Amino acid sequence: MRVAGGTMSRAAMALAALLALSGCGDRRITAAEYNGLQEMDAGHAAGAARQYRAALTQAQKDGNASAIATAGTNLAIAELADNQLAQALADARNLQAELARRGHQPPPTLGLVIATALYRQGNLSQAATAAQQVAAGRDKAVALRGRFLMGLIAAEQHDTTGLLAASLVLAPHHDPLSIADTWELSARLSLARGDAQAARTRALEAVKLRTQLQDPRGVARCEAVAAEASLAAHATAEAARLYLKAGEGEAAVGDHARAREWLGKAKSLTADAHVREEAMAALASLGG
Repeated sequence: MRVAGGTMSRAAMALAALLALSGCGDRRITAAEYNGLQEMDAGHAAGAARQYRAALTQAQKDGNASAIATAGTNLAIAELADNQLAQALADARNLQAELARRGHQPPPTLGLVIATALYRQGNLSQAATAAQQVAAGRDKAVALRGRFLMGLIAAEQHDTTGLLAASLVLAPHHDPLSIADTWELSARLSLARGDAQAARTRALEAVKLRTQLQDPRGVARCEAVAAEASLAAHATAEAARLYLKAGEGEAAVGDHARAREWLGKAKSLTADAHVREEAMAALASLGG
């Protein structure tokens, strides 16, 4: 799930697909959903969230369960993109409960929003359970994203068995997103096994592909993996430069906590005055 300007991003296309499935003829809901889609594609997640909340409110007034499912899921996605993790999680869970009361099946994407929010909050145990449920779902594309999330969680838990299992599920899939996910998990697995050079190479390949996919959050995440691999290979200067890029990338997508972590590493590792100055300036802009 990401936001990009210019050409329509994958997130925007996913939201467009959800909108098309709403089956709702209410012009007010359709207009709000469309405006939200435009805001998301322009990189204005907060504005998109406001539009989707308006659409959700109208759908609830009309008692249209399908429109409620669409608008509510899009709302949670927008809040997640805006780094409003607690709000996204609360709204997604409230939507699940409301749809259950109405006897309406929730969109598969909703479970992925919940799992992702829990993961980004650092609640790995609950995130793992939620991601397993997503990975077991019938929607193959969403299930693959759940499997990738399971791999990320396994990496953070130092679970090489789980990391390998997620990699093996993703490896046979040759769409660009699955390839990027596989390469990232492969890099993390190589790092866990002590092969720093292989980890660095794979992580940088993933950086290039995620850049092409307009996935800035994924780019920053893979740059941090490459930085860790470089550090393990005693290439401290390169590690500092990569941590700087990762920190700047996380700052750009609004994840200030992770940005401070990577920028702090860049600052402490580098012997290059220019890199240190950039890291200090970026930290200062975050209030660090």
